Amino acid sequence: MQPQGVETTMFTTTKRLKNAKAATYYDRYSKDLEALEEGDGVQMRPITLGNKTWGKGIVHKSLDEKSYEEDHNEGSLRRNRVDLKKSSEKREEQGSVGENDDKEETKADVTKKVSDETKVETLKPIPKRSERTIKKPINLDL
Repeated sequence: MQPQGVETTMFTTTKRLKNAKAATYYDRYSKDLEALEEGDGVQMRPITLGNKTWGKGIVHKSLDEKSYEEDHNEGSLRRNRVDLKKSSEKREEQGSVGENDDKEETKADVTKKVSDETKVETLKPIPKRSERTIKKPINLDL
């Protein structure tokens, strides 16, 4: 008695047909990302875990169909196209990345000044629209 092998041709053909069918369903609603050009402003996905803010950068050059070298305030990185979002800012509009930090500080200062002014004016708490009024029961005569 000799061991006999399983016929693999039928298995491989059905596996390929299933993969092809799954690929057609997947590609039905997928779309290709547009290519980036040198000097395009981009937002890049954060590298470190727990960091949820997307950094700003500029495409330095295209390395491959899907990978780009981009410059940002920490240096230059090679990133996949999936991790880059094209922004409306160009190189001239974006300037240096440090300038945007100053603008954010001034916005914080303005909101702080406005909140200080409103604290002086509003002494009484304003009831919320959703706050219900509590009425005492009439039948208890309290």
